[in-house]
Amino acid sequence: MLRVLVVSNIPTPYQMDFLDELSKHCQLKAAFLWSREANRDWTLSEHKWLTILEHTDDATSKQKFQALLDELKPDVIIVGGYRLPLASWLRHYATKHKARYFYWLEKPLPASGWRVLARKLIWASTLPFAHGVIGIGSEAVAAYGPYARRVFT
Repeated sequence: MLRVLVVSNIPTPYQMDFLDELSKHCQLKAAFLWSREANRDWTLSEHKWLTILEHTDDATSKQKFQALLDELKPDVIIVGGYRLPLASWLRHYATKHKARYFYWLEKPLPASGWRVLARKLIWASTLPFAHGVIGIGSEAVAAYGPYARRVFT
């Protein structure tokens, strides 16, 4: 059975629904860096595949991730954000252990001026090194498509 690790910032209702369905088709672990953010307080049910790391520093979170990685030995790692703490560390882990690495991304927030250039430079230096981008919606697919090897919806 395919072993999948999904990593994101906080659990959201739509992610939980998606991950619950995904867990029926693979061996799943989902690791969230935090349980909540300001103005994003949901009451979510517990799941055996769910882990909240409560990220405070990279060293502590690396240890927690390493324990998850050692337990699961994922075939696929899906990261919900190219700027997420430890995203590049996870990408290196995936490369070293021959796991496929994907980003799971929503449409980018509006930006202007130098931020547009900075964002495009970040995309050009991160997205091509993943196996692909799972775009949440057509706007995400259109935005990330020029920078990724493959884009899925």
